[in-house]
Amino acid sequence: MGISQNSALSHIRAWKKRFSHSSYRYRTNWPSRLFRHDPLENVAKILQAGEIRGRNIAGQDIEKDVASQEVLSTNRDPYDYVRLYFRPKTPTQYRIEGCRKPQEELGWPHSPTLGIFLLDSTKVLTRSDCYFSDGNTQNSDTVIYNDESGFEKIDFDKVYHEGGFGTSNPDNSDIIRKRCAEVLVPDRLELSHCLQAVICRSHAERSYLLHLLGSDSSKWSSRIKVFSKPGMFESRFSYVESVDIHQGGLNIDFHPRRDGQKLRTEVFCQGVGDHLPSFRWEEEDRNVSVRLYTAPLVPGTFLVTIKLEGEVVFVSQMELVTHPV
Repeated sequence: MGISQNSALSHIRAWKKRFSHSSYRYRTNWPSRLFRHDPLENVAKILQAGEIRGRNIAGQDIEKDVASQEVLSTNRDPYDYVRLYFRPKTPTQYRIEGCRKPQEELGWPHSPTLGIFLLDSTKVLTRSDCYFSDGNTQNSDTVIYNDESGFEKIDFDKVYHEGGFGTSNPDNSDIIRKRCAEVLVPDRLELSHCLQAVICRSHAERSYLLHLLGSDSSKWSSRIKVFSKPGMFESRFSYVESVDIHQGGLNIDFHPRRDGQKLRTEVFCQGVGDHLPSFRWEEEDRNVSVRLYTAPLVPGTFLVTIKLEGEVVFVSQMELVTHPV
């Protein structure tokens, strides 16, 4: 059944007004949107298909699987649905976002690169086949609704909650579950009518996504944006900020880990075409807060690949041209 357009717009107005006078004001952008985070490899597959598919339908099309295998084995039902969130920075995103060292994975897969789909909440919530939960659908305490009265029962104070909290307080014990409240659409969700944007953490990750899209990049490039302000990503771990090419070589800037740890870093620069050089550069423990400079290059086209801790975090074809004096 979903909810009416009036109810959706009323919800948006009320929470935007409330957030405009509160801490974490970036939340004013949340109520009008729904969110979904995916590794960039999966984002490209979704955009190429023009739709988000429920996991049981997507099947082998999932390029990089970051779902908990324990969750997959204990509860199959939610995977018949496209799963969206009322907010970014969910506990699930916190667990998977970022390039981890092997000893840091702790049983959870991780996503070295990440993109976030921003979807028009009114257009999705008013669908007749739309369901919504008051928390993580894998939790036995969670209730799923699909009508106005159910939507009103969702505790959005806790769904939209930001900041730390004491777990000893009984009123706070359910915040983690409720931050993962979901919106469910059966089978598939076409993007043409509801996609507002895909958000990347940096210009380098945007370039990587466009590279992954191949011939479809021109179709989606105007909707692929870079957003590095607070309120969308956790950014606790390293990723590539920018890659520039010139005759002096490549200039690579990384977003440093919040804890300052050094990372195993590899750069591959492969000449595309005859007589163009290729090189490989690697360092076992690099301080990624310092810009990386590589060897000089000659004019031409190069396929540049960057890895952190053995994970591919950037691929793009880059062209070095000479300008007449």
